[in-house]
Amino acid sequence: MGVLRNDRMDALDYFSTSRTAYHENLFGATIGGPIWKNKIFFFGDGQGTRISNYVPPQPNYTVPTALERTGDFSEQLDPANTSGNGAIYLYQRGGNVTTTVGGTDAPGFAPRYLACNGKQNVICPTEVNSVAQNILSLYPMPNQGGAHQVFNNYTVPATSTTNNTTQYDVRLDYNFSSKDQMFGRYSYSNNPTTFTPPLGVLDGGGYGGDGQNSNYGKSGVFSETHFFSPSLSNEFRLGYNWLHASYLQAQSASNIAAKYGLGGIPTGPTLGGFPNINFGGTLSGIGVPSYEPSDEKQNVGQIIDNLTKIVGAHTLKAGINFQHVRFYGLQPPNGIGYQNFSGVYTSDPGQPNAVTGSGAADFLLDLMNNSGMNTVTPFTDLRWYYSAFLQDDWKVTPRLSVNLGLRWEYSQPIRELHDEQANFFGTYAGMNQGTGTYLIPEKQSGFPISSTLASTFAANHISTQYTSNESLVHPRKVNFAPRIGVSYLLDPKTVLRAGGGIFYGGLENIGLGLNLANNAPFFVNASFVPTPNQCYNVLGNVNCPTNAQTLETGFGSAANDPAVLANASGIGTIYAQDQNAKSAYTTAYNLSLQHSITSTLTFTLGYQGNQSRHLRVSYNANTFAGYVPRGEDGQDYQPFHDFSVVNVASAGIGRYDSLQAKLDKQYHNGLYFLAGYTWSHCLDDAFGPIGQSAYGGYRNPNLLGFRYDYGNCTQDVRNRVTLNGQYELPFGRGRRFANKSILTDTLIGQWKTSLTFQAQSGDPVFLNSSNQGSSYPIRVIDPMSPGGTADAATQPQFNCATKTGTLSQWFNPCAFKNPPRAVLGATDPTQNFINVAEAGLQPSGPRGRQSVVGPGFNRVDVSLFKNFVLPLHETNLQLRADGFNVLNHPSFSNPGTSLTGETGQAITSTRFSSLIPDARVIQVAARVSF
Repeated sequence: MGVLRNDRMDALDYFSTSRTAYHENLFGATIGGPIWKNKIFFFGDGQGTRISNYVPPQPNYTVPTALERTGDFSEQLDPANTSGNGAIYLYQRGGNVTTTVGGTDAPGFAPRYLACNGKQNVICPTEVNSVAQNILSLYPMPNQGGAHQVFNNYTVPATSTTNNTTQYDVRLDYNFSSKDQMFGRYSYSNNPTTFTPPLGVLDGGGYGGDGQNSNYGKSGVFSETHFFSPSLSNEFRLGYNWLHASYLQAQSASNIAAKYGLGGIPTGPTLGGFPNINFGGTLSGIGVPSYEPSDEKQNVGQIIDNLTKIVGAHTLKAGINFQHVRFYGLQPPNGIGYQNFSGVYTSDPGQPNAVTGSGAADFLLDLMNNSGMNTVTPFTDLRWYYSAFLQDDWKVTPRLSVNLGLRWEYSQPIRELHDEQANFFGTYAGMNQGTGTYLIPEKQSGFPISSTLASTFAANHISTQYTSNESLVHPRKVNFAPRIGVSYLLDPKTVLRAGGGIFYGGLENIGLGLNLANNAPFFVNASFVPTPNQCYNVLGNVNCPTNAQTLETGFGSAANDPAVLANASGIGTIYAQDQNAKSAYTTAYNLSLQHSITSTLTFTLGYQGNQSRHLRVSYNANTFAGYVPRGEDGQDYQPFHDFSVVNVASAGIGRYDSLQAKLDKQYHNGLYFLAGYTWSHCLDDAFGPIGQSAYGGYRNPNLLGFRYDYGNCTQDVRNRVTLNGQYELPFGRGRRFANKSILTDTLIGQWKTSLTFQAQSGDPVFLNSSNQGSSYPIRVIDPMSPGGTADAATQPQFNCATKTGTLSQWFNPCAFKNPPRAVLGATDPTQNFINVAEAGLQPSGPRGRQSVVGPGFNRVDVSLFKNFVLPLHETNLQLRADGFNVLNHPSFSNPGTSLTGETGQAITSTRFSSLIPDARVIQVAARVSF
């Protein structure tokens, strides 16, 4: 078999202005047959895919202008250059004078603009850090927008990628006798890919998309089935599965950071590249993405045995399933470190509703707000999974069938191979009054604890406890799951079916980042923040400290010495798991009615639903159960002052309801089709552990509880229609037309076509307020209604839409307003401030997730194919052409989620462009079978 596809047969992506090369070749073969007649059979297949292509241009990156690279930010004073953010002023450290911490600018005092020789928004050359300037010079020059546009001013040119896959399977079947049959299978797959980072040596790519990736897998299975009698049989299986996935940044082997003057940055065999440097949104971030380099290995051994016995109208089944899972993970969140230049040191804290300051300016001034890094330490997790089941398929009457089952499952809590993990449980009283216990396996009682860690424990009222429980959590051993299914024949053409059951999710994964092995003292995850973490200018008293690091010094000797890092920092982040967590489970149920309209056409109408409980949720547990007033240091309010706690609890719930209709036309007279429609609604309060902020994220479970964030699921799609069909064209021998000529039969006869149509409504797009973290905006009108005038207090920098549903502005941000922000002073509606004692829950925003519906999509795929008989023994040649999205209908991705700026709600890419081409694709293929 061979498949050919290249860009010359493809349409342009909607957002592309020029064609990018795409070449795909797929080849493969299958072979099978008897080795020993009626005894031994073999089968083998192999397939290779070679893809070389370019990722389409990526717009709306932000790079420094020529002036900004010299320290001149005067272009930001012109609102025409700032994409709807108004004139952006830079200020001297601490900003303008206020009368209180967190207060607004006091009248009667001169503005403290940042200026050089009287020119505003300009840093004097003597104050520009040369290392920072050299790094900014590595950015490409702007190529998008106006001549002086400072945001969204760069489109990344098409970048090359390769994706090569080699895979094969081998199977051998052996029939010992009529009572014994066995088979063995071995499978192999290797899929290396390469990506070009968008900002070259600066990188700036996303996780898994900026270098070399490897996905390698092998698996094998052995099965033996024995028939004791016609009514009694047993199937035994052994299986093994091995996977290896790794992600390396493009500069993994090069010490780029030191080359360009950055000091105190970790180095190592795969730790090349810049640290992850963030500029507070004023420039596109640079450096190696978080969680790279990444190296994961998993092997699973499995034993299955199923026994089947037929007794009268009963088919009884019983079975066991044992699995041993071993997982190796190396995925440091910040192995090369991160550095944040937030813009706070050139902003004016006294203007809460204005955009001031620049992270790029802070960078040139070498004013770092916070940073962090961690040791690069792998772990190996082990666990057993056991299950057993009993099932009875009972033919009660010729019209009534019942399926009864009971399943027991036990998922052993994870333990680390070397017992190098820790857990934490505590009480979360605010104002630094929390207390806790830090659990460590007793086999590691001799592992050294740094003096800094010990003093941090003591200062935060935490005691250390060594335990014989290696998993550090308590197992759940009574997970019984009953299930029932009923089928009743109402009449010869109509069947009613119903079913329900409980299904446990005991092997649910939460990712590497939340693993208990990522805890001190075995894993050091350090963050460096200012003390205090505040910036203000109260009557001339400026207090605006940095984290005391510079570009030249970085993390110092702690960068490459875990012991020094452990002594230089406290705990950083604790990853905790509920010791008494309950097993997640889903209660699923369904009801359907199927009716035969004709002998080949059936219609099914059904309902499917489920409710989930004890879903695993991860959240920041070290939060004050209230609101930290503006200007106050949040560390003074949280339960534990010197670290953060990410807790995993079994507290989430979910619900899914759907109505489904299906029309099934069996193959007859050359036509087959299956059409379906689904209406559904999904609700939950269980955000995924990765990328929560993209979906709104938890606001403050310690204050609000988890149910306050119960709302539409991230995958909530209300309407979906599908149609799949195949039709034999009515030409050629045995067909209605052109059935007499051999020539016409050869040219146009016996062709078949297939069609797939799918359409669905959009996904929810989740929003956060723009004036404070951990809050949702308040909806005031329909987001798809245009118009309005932005309120300066509650809708600062909001750009009201004159038209919605467009690529430039999908929804109207003025349909929302920011909730008030808590302050210690008096309530002031003109600043959208509310006194903390009067706030109630208002600063969090409304109950439930706040979202708009993104664009839906529809596409049509068509294939045309024919089998030609070749003059060889039972040999056929199939020729086919496949067209994907043949109508070239663009499927747009979700819009931006920012409520501010001119492009905050814009759609800038197609839905599938990062995975598969969205525009029309045509490929041709040939297959020989004999």
